[in-house]
Amino acid sequence: MKYRSLLICLSLSFMGALPGYTLGVATIDIEPGSQVNATKISTAESKLNVRSVIELQSFVRGSMEQIRALRKDSAFVLILWSIDCPACYEELTMWRKVKERYPDLDVVLVSTDAAELKDDVQRVVKKMGVSTLELWQFADAYADPLRYEIDPRWSGELPRTYFYSATGEYIGRSGIIKQEKIEAWIEGALFKGALKNHRLSLYSLLPWCCVAMKAAAFNSVV
Repeated sequence: MKYRSLLICLSLSFMGALPGYTLGVATIDIEPGSQVNATKISTAESKLNVRSVIELQSFVRGSMEQIRALRKDSAFVLILWSIDCPACYEELTMWRKVKERYPDLDVVLVSTDAAELKDDVQRVVKKMGVSTLELWQFADAYADPLRYEIDPRWSGELPRTYFYSATGEYIGRSGIIKQEKIEAWIEGALFKGALKNHRLSLYSLLPWCCVAMKAAAFNSVV
């Protein structure tokens, strides 16, 4: 006779009621008096999709150039934030929603917090549900050179967002940006990328006219 036993795996993030993490339940048949097969347990755990480790890359001098180089000819968004910035939490919530709607959007999060606050940054990233994005954190206590490499005109106000086009041009904006404005930029970036790769015929260009108008509105209003 076999007993149906439940193998329940919980991540610490779930115990903290953090968004984006679920309870996984897997069943294993166990013979009375026998030991649980370690391979079966390992296989069951691997199916639970639990992410407990958050990787924060150290943002040092040269990191901004590295980020740009890895995204040559590709559009992406760079977001500067801090755990001490109340508006940043609203911004992170919005970006989680945007990422869900546009899963292929390349978003890079850079925390300007001191290196010794790494644990706090990881906790916030988990709680806000943005741990799947590319994550960086300032590693130099003297942050001015790092800010200068990102943008010589940026004085450090947060949140700060940079929209990079596939050609390397960028637009920097401070404060909270409305989601519809962000989506207008995303659709405009898709439009330009399609033109560059010659994927649009004359007739298929017609539906993109509104997209181009939205992108123009973003540049003029935001």
